Amino acid sequence: MLRYITGLIAFLYAGNSWAQFDRQQVELDSLTYAQYLQQDWKNLVTTTSKAIHNDADFPLLNIRAAIASAALNKPYDEQYYLQRSYRDFPNDPLTLSLLYNNYLNIGQYPQALRINKQLQQDSSLKQYYPKRPPIHLAGIEVGFKRSSDSSLYKPLMYAQAGLGFRVKTIAFYNAFSYLTQDCYYGRMQQYQYYLSAMIPLKRNWTIAPAVHALYYTIQSTIPGLDANKLSATPFVLGINTSKLHRNFQYQLGAYYSTLNDENQLQLQPGITWFPLSGNTLSLNVTGNYLTENGSFTTSATANVMLNKYFSLTAAYLNANTRYYTEQNGFLVNNSYDITGSRYVGMLSFHPTINWTVYAVYLRETKRESTFDIPYNFDTGVLGIRRTF
Repeated sequence: MLRYITGLIAFLYAGNSWAQFDRQQVELDSLTYAQYLQQDWKNLVTTTSKAIHNDADFPLLNIRAAIASAALNKPYDEQYYLQRSYRDFPNDPLTLSLLYNNYLNIGQYPQALRINKQLQQDSSLKQYYPKRPPIHLAGIEVGFKRSSDSSLYKPLMYAQAGLGFRVKTIAFYNAFSYLTQDCYYGRMQQYQYYLSAMIPLKRNWTIAPAVHALYYTIQSTIPGLDANKLSATPFVLGINTSKLHRNFQYQLGAYYSTLNDENQLQLQPGITWFPLSGNTLSLNVTGNYLTENGSFTTSATANVMLNKYFSLTAAYLNANTRYYTEQNGFLVNNSYDITGSRYVGMLSFHPTINWTVYAVYLRETKRESTFDIPYNFDTGVLGIRRTF
């Protein structure tokens, strides 16, 4: 008999708990709907945050909080609430449309392609969200690098053309580069091809493999120089994994290179923080561990939107080493010489949402490896980029 009484009490208690839970949700629904109608965005986000903390939220609540975050110009908070809704209802048309626009707003193009594919499968949404164009980026840039010691290095000339394209939900970028420079050991010419892909995964994970193939020749002016070093075809292979969570993006990369007759493995952790509303500021810290010589380089980058048309980027790198590689259309550091530190400033002009014109100034402190001669490199780059 006691067992039956205990069971009845437990049933009545459970029923009362569910009733209480239903009342809480009804009250929460009524409160947030009123805040939504009154456009009380700040309090709506506060109410939603408390509900999530107490495990009392529901899918429609996340949509309301996402709309409120967008109205407050907080795209990464909007992204967080939309991800919660998408987790529970991955095919909801409203969630998909809001998530797609949010990804484009915060520059997560590969993830936008993934959501765009889902929108294409809904006949009622397909006409409003057509396929993204096959070409998503095109750009050219030219550069000039001057050494403070012209007896070591004459000015370097550099040019690059890049094109981004998509295959289904994978965004590719490839670039052709050419550079030439007269040095104390002869005239160097180098041709480069760079290819990377960004593969979007669920829960804001992205994998980005890359390959960089080079071919260089040196017309030597030093008698007796090893002929095997007068031309080569080194390469770089790399892969980077990143995860966007709230207003932080975490990255971890691994790169293997054969530059300068060195087999080099590098591990590269990094984190980017978007602290302000409207995606107007990003702060990045990146490390780079070179496994062969046990050295570790660090860099910090800040990017800020000054206004609607101009943005400014500043970066600093502390290296005091050589033989390290950076994944980019232009391999900045691929020489025998030691790089001490580097300072970078870039001003970008955005006349329209699709066009960007930019100018870069870069200063590196260097030390020549053979004769231990200190010198500096000053580099200027001009470029133009069009997104689609």
